[in-house]
Amino acid sequence: MEPARDDSHAFEVIVQSATYQFFRGDGRSRFDEVVTYHWTPDDPNAKRAWPHLHIGSALVDPETRREPWTFHKTHLATGPLTANAFVRMAVEEFGVQPVVPDWELRIADPAAHA
Repeated sequence: MEPARDDSHAFEVIVQSATYQFFRGDGRSRFDEVVTYHWTPDDPNAKRAWPHLHIGSALVDPETRREPWTFHKTHLATGPLTANAFVRMAVEEFGVQPVVPDWELRIADPAAHA
């Protein structure tokens, strides 16, 4: 967090890198990667510094025979992804149950619900 550049807020958040992940499993010992989004522009050890997506092994169909055991390591290019967009995708595309009933309002205007 840094001091705001204008008088509208005391502080502003500047995202410098991001990792968003979905896993499925029993919640205790088994976790299968569904999708992972990475953006690590300042990591000198990152193989890909640009925003990208990994399709997890949980979504790869072994019948496709496109080397399902390695496809999850492929870097598929994306644009920047906000946490709000990731939450919307979790609810609308993956059926994740929101923990609050007004989740859509909260991600549409996070400052109003701080």
